[in-house]
Amino acid sequence: GIRNLPNILCGAVELPAYGILDLSQVEQRDLTKVPRTLSGFDRLDGSIGGFFAGELSVWTGKRGMGKSTLLSQILLEAIGQGHVVCAYSGELDKAQFREWAYLQAAGPDHIGYRDDPLTGKRLPTVDPDADRQISDWLFERFWLFDLERNTRHDPDAILSQFAYARMRYGADVFLVDNIMSVDFDSKRDADFNRVQSQFTQTLAAFCKRQHVHIHLVVHPRKSTSGKPGDITADDVHGSGDITNRADNVFFLTTHASVDSQGNPEQKPIL
Repeated sequence: GIRNLPNILCGAVELPAYGILDLSQVEQRDLTKVPRTLSGFDRLDGSIGGFFAGELSVWTGKRGMGKSTLLSQILLEAIGQGHVVCAYSGELDKAQFREWAYLQAAGPDHIGYRDDPLTGKRLPTVDPDADRQISDWLFERFWLFDLERNTRHDPDAILSQFAYARMRYGADVFLVDNIMSVDFDSKRDADFNRVQSQFTQTLAAFCKRQHVHIHLVVHPRKSTSGKPGDITADDVHGSGDITNRADNVFFLTTHASVDSQGNPEQKPIL
């Protein structure tokens, strides 16, 4: 009865609070031991320390700046470092994506050219031996969202395939190229911005929950500064929440320079 209540209370053990923790008990993180991939570009890797697991990187820049080319190279670099990658591309079908990736993997020493019989255009092609070696190298290490089998490219379908690639094949580097090709239900501008922001937040949460890194391509609007090539976070298409939710934001643009003959040329910069 009530006389035994003090004895019960004396033996009680307080349970830890659910959902909050004591910061002083959190172990210090050693960044040198956090899983990450390197881009292969010394200045970029030296600036950010690599692409860490649990982070989301947003890439933006006007069309033709080389975003897809650069990110394809970064995925190949990740595979070379022992990682497994998975990519969603809403702009290239599987044959185009393969051609793009294989040409980059082969490099100039293993690429030949043939003339198109209809137009005379020189078409690059990977040497057959190199093509076979690249296929062996990429086997079960480079996964691609199948645009033909996945009739809808909505956020749930993309995240579902990403989750499967993570669970089944151990993929830890992902690419979404680009957010404008994702099927969102809303058509109104205000709602469209909101669902893009929500999708970005979902990707960021996926990164942290699954301990992976995601690269997200977002096209910018016309620069608010009025200067060509001058892009800021406010110029990223959609809501400013997209860049606010990212761990890294990269802007690709060009700068004027001259070639060896003194002719003006545009070179991409990051």
